[in-house]
Amino acid sequence: LLTQHWTGIRIADMTKVEDNLFFRDFSAAGREALLRCATTEKYAHGVEVFHEGDKTDGLRLVLAGDIEIIKSAGLRQQTLAHYHEGDYFGEVSVLDGGGRSTSARAQGDVTLARIPGDELLRVLHDEPVGLSLNIFRRVLEALRHTNELFVREVVHKEKLSLVGEM
Repeated sequence: LLTQHWTGIRIADMTKVEDNLFFRDFSAAGREALLRCATTEKYAHGVEVFHEGDKTDGLRLVLAGDIEIIKSAGLRQQTLAHYHEGDYFGEVSVLDGGGRSTSARAQGDVTLARIPGDELLRVLHDEPVGLSLNIFRRVLEALRHTNELFVREVVHKEKLSLVGEM
């Protein structure tokens, strides 16, 4: 369960970082500032990138592989989302300053780029407000998806309860 961290972005990964969905609306100056402080991380299958409740250390860009986002509920774990090459995750705790609201786990071998949260917030402050609104839209889409999962789970439990009463 090897985890490797590198300072800076390797040349081989640079194109994948620059092409990531996250950078779509950034100015050239903002993109450059974030690329300078980004680091590359590698995770083996099953290794947690971060755990629910952890203090935030930044946002992650998926350069290769798949990430599973998990929410704990007592002894159970519920998969909320999967992120693939070109996606990004971990923005919620950076934006709200709270701890991680979910866990993230590698599905297969994964290569990520980490952008420190404090640097991201500094750059966002200087970018057009439309960029922040786009990030918030993505967060809200994830919230709506989580709400739908919750409602499905409640309805499922109610159906099981009704069957048990027969």
